[in-house]
Amino acid sequence: ELPSPYLLVYCIKPFKERNRHVFLKGVPVTVHVEGIERNLRGFKVRPNTVYMMRITHGDFTWMVKKKFKHFEELHRDLLKHKFKARVIKPLA
Repeated sequence: ELPSPYLLVYCIKPFKERNRHVFLKGVPVTVHVEGIERNLRGFKVRPNTVYMMRITHGDFTWMVKKKFKHFEELHRDLLKHKFKARVIKPLA
């Protein structure tokens, strides 16, 4: 017996699997910066800036808050992924 009836409807794949489809095909993802918050906690020289964003994909909408450092980490990870994708391609 399966641990959950949900598994009968969907074939759940690990999140990092190559062929996992997490977005609706042909449906754009839009991101709007709704505002920013400046966090002036303590005696820090630089305040933390938090970006408030609305992300929409089809009928789904999420509100998220991210610091600038999270965008830097995402950028670095995307560059790594792009490099790995180039290296993994078979030579023709």
